[in-house]
Amino acid sequence: MNDLGSSPSMIRSARGVSRLPLLLLLAFSAAIFYVMVVWLPDYLSFQQMRSATEEIVHRGALQSLELVDVKAQIQQRAREHGLPTDYDLQVVRQGRRLVVRLTYSKPLYLPLFVFSRETGWRRASVHWPYSIYVDHPGV
Repeated sequence: MNDLGSSPSMIRSARGVSRLPLLLLLAFSAAIFYVMVVWLPDYLSFQQMRSATEEIVHRGALQSLELVDVKAQIQQRAREHGLPTDYDLQVVRQGRRLVVRLTYSKPLYLPLFVFSRETGWRRASVHWPYSIYVDHPGV
């Protein structure tokens, strides 16, 4: 009697099947690691910039600072945190309320290369948008 579960050909093919989930797990882990290495520094910079913006707006609203002063402080912090120079900064005062909106985007580089006739081979990237909105009542 030949049992199908114990035939040598079945045992050989069953061993190969267990490699596929392992390879998929390794590929998925490598992709997650790559995204964290590339995206995490920008995200941490964004969180630090958000905290600094909230602090500046809080101080500006309570001390009734001029809009020019608030804008200058935020621009200085933007340079310190490595924001791109093409960010959009809007500072508005409505009575005692102070509202600041800061938007910018940074390229997130992918592990791919694309070809175009104008530029040749270049690294593929996606522009990742960031937006900071702080509204302080000034009370």
